[in-house]
Amino acid sequence: MTPRSTRLAPRGDWPLVARDGLREPAVAALEVGRGVLVMGDPGVGKSTLTEGIVDVGVRGSVVWLRTPTALSSPWSVLEPLIGRTDETATSGDMLTRLVRRCQAALERLDDPVLVLDDAHMIGASTAIVLSEVVQLGAARLVCNARRLPRPPESLFTLVRQGWLEHVDVDGLDADQVHRLLTRVLDGPVALETVHRALDLTRGNPLYLRELVRSLQASGALVHADGAWVWNDQRHIGRRLTDLIGAELEMLEPAQRDIVDLLALAGRAPVDALEKIVDAEALDAVTVLGLVVRERRAQDRAPQMRLVHPVHTEVLRESLSPRRRRALYDRFQPDASTFASVDWALTCGVTPDVDDMVAATREAATVQDYSLVTRISDVALSVLPDADPRALELLLVRAQIARYQGDAQSTLANLSRAEPLIPLDEAGDGARLRHARIAADLAQFGDDDVDGARRIMRDTPLATPSFAALREADGLVRLAYAGRFGECLDGLEECGEATSDPAIRAILLGSRILGGAQAGRLDHALALADESLARWRLDPARYPQPMYELVAARTLAALWAGDTDTASSTLALIDELRVDVDDAVLQTGVGRTLIARGEWRAAIGQLRGALSHFSIRDPRGFAATTWSALAYALAAVGELGEARDARRQHRRAQSRASRLITSDSEMKRLAVALALGEDTVIDQCDDVDARYVREGLWLPVLHARHMRCVAEAADVGAASDGSVARLVDAARKVDGPIPDLMVRHARALAAGDEAMASGVVASLLAHGVWIPEPAAVELTPRQSEIATLVRAGLSNKDIASRLVISVRTVDAHLREIFARLGVTNRAGLSAAWSRAGRE
Repeated sequence: MTPRSTRLAPRGDWPLVARDGLREPAVAALEVGRGVLVMGDPGVGKSTLTEGIVDVGVRGSVVWLRTPTALSSPWSVLEPLIGRTDETATSGDMLTRLVRRCQAALERLDDPVLVLDDAHMIGASTAIVLSEVVQLGAARLVCNARRLPRPPESLFTLVRQGWLEHVDVDGLDADQVHRLLTRVLDGPVALETVHRALDLTRGNPLYLRELVRSLQASGALVHADGAWVWNDQRHIGRRLTDLIGAELEMLEPAQRDIVDLLALAGRAPVDALEKIVDAEALDAVTVLGLVVRERRAQDRAPQMRLVHPVHTEVLRESLSPRRRRALYDRFQPDASTFASVDWALTCGVTPDVDDMVAATREAATVQDYSLVTRISDVALSVLPDADPRALELLLVRAQIARYQGDAQSTLANLSRAEPLIPLDEAGDGARLRHARIAADLAQFGDDDVDGARRIMRDTPLATPSFAALREADGLVRLAYAGRFGECLDGLEECGEATSDPAIRAILLGSRILGGAQAGRLDHALALADESLARWRLDPARYPQPMYELVAARTLAALWAGDTDTASSTLALIDELRVDVDDAVLQTGVGRTLIARGEWRAAIGQLRGALSHFSIRDPRGFAATTWSALAYALAAVGELGEARDARRQHRRAQSRASRLITSDSEMKRLAVALALGEDTVIDQCDDVDARYVREGLWLPVLHARHMRCVAEAADVGAASDGSVARLVDAARKVDGPIPDLMVRHARALAAGDEAMASGVVASLLAHGVWIPEPAAVELTPRQSEIATLVRAGLSNKDIASRLVISVRTVDAHLREIFARLGVTNRAGLSAAWSRAGRE
């Protein structure tokens, strides 16, 4: 009566997921003499958690009861405790005798604990015996069960009376899935891949394991630009399909009909479903936890749907055309969703045109390019050109094709749409949409902002409000091209003058980022806060501007050295359900981690974003992500990789958004100095002159400060003239960073090592890393630790940030001290500063 030697099936190289937050209250309950009931859906890790609870929380004897099956006798569960019994009656006397036999067996054990897997499978009589044993104090019980079918009531009685602690296990959350996939794949993972896997599996560890192995086997999971990305998200893989098929084999034919039908329909009204399916079968699949009844705010009546998205995806992929058509003829679904419309089309049925138009729009919102094309192809085949719905479909197709990077399809759809646009004022809305898509293709596909502006300018618009939107669009395009000298004043004047909320929304992101780069950081952040306070009441009203607002506020806060505000702004994405591209979000997280000095974590996030951008980058954000990656790699001493990342930045820059190119320039100068290039001072002067012309004083400030650092590294001290020019730039930029840069430059000019070292630490605390040559050659990890020591972090703080032990930090520091010939932290900082001047 000891723990069994192998409690769970081998998992190969798949790691267990830590559930400390769930395990701790269960262990605490055991410590005060109570038991535990773990409940959750299939595959969420109930058995694994149960074992962890027992291993950590039980000090006495453990009896692993027999896991029940559908063919188990009522008492076979108890055989490991009392041996085999041939009695089959369930009378009161029989239950009493079994309780006494259990008591007698348990009296010979020290502080016994009974452990049972799949308690939802035991009968009511067995549950009564276990309940009596627990209430008599003969043993404690640790068990797990599915939510559906519901375990016997006797176990819930033990929970209500305080004998058992109820622990509810859900699927993994986004952060847990991200950490798990990063560990399994041994490298960074694109955030879009994480979210797609989470949406499909609901964080179910079993489904996650089979999904990843399926994608690896099929080649749908690829390594691109240093990270893993799911490049064909329509493909799930054979392993997961086989697993789901095996789970559903147990269903009766009537039950399977319901599951297959809901997989194809997506959702179905309860009243319509009840008319065509067996009532008992519907109750059965509900009890089994396969379907759920719910009513959302937009539903006119209660709906039924499959509980798990993975069942829906697998069944849609595997059901034969004949089976689809048989179910369609039986159910005759209301084509109110794109799932139902797609179902009809695969059966050779042409739905109502309005339903197909609505389904095309819905598919476009979830960026399902193939489904948009498939549905709209059929709709366009039956619509006459004169029908305005044909124009709407072509514009939707052009927009999603542009987003997917398919220039040829974009142009083809625009060409078909153009002659369908009414020539009078009634066509202005469609004409503006058409022009914007064409202009986006020119600007972000061909790197031709002037061509994009000509397209917009040459588009005739008689409606004043649309004409005003066109003018605002022209200013924003200049901002995205980085030509702030031509638009900065216009952005501010137009934003202040207009009373049209749509125009203010379009201008907002560019106004904030332009003003911040011009040095007006306080004004930029105030504008962001004012708009956020107004829009957070209704974030769905302006989804794209809301996304730009969050991104702009995050960057402005980072440039101001306020990492807390940057982090809290990113947190608003979930709170307000802002629709942000996953790769853009991952880049923002990476930038924030850089500002916090968590460079290696930032490298993982940035590589994940780049793997997504390698497949789709409609706005040209890859370039700025490459520059951030080069900066982070240089900060940890990975200079070869930093050089490669900078090379990739230059390649991507030709078609990139240049809205924040100045930030990339600032990072590029730091990388050049870290690489020891002899042209750093010339590069600083070039950046300085270019952004003075644009009126952007933030990059001018950084360029002039980096020139002072480069001079000190080259000739031993910063020149008075360079310091004076830095002081002039600092007067034009808000926030604490300009003053710190001036103090650092003056210390470099005076040769004050202690002062310079102290200011470097302050700058790093505000997110500004100062590359300086090391006194001796160090490993990348040693360089990283030395930099954090100079920033004033304790060994404990460094260990926490780098996710290593304090003992490992101590060992690295001893080696660093030995190489530098110093004995303490002050000596390290002094030696580092001297190296910068030698």
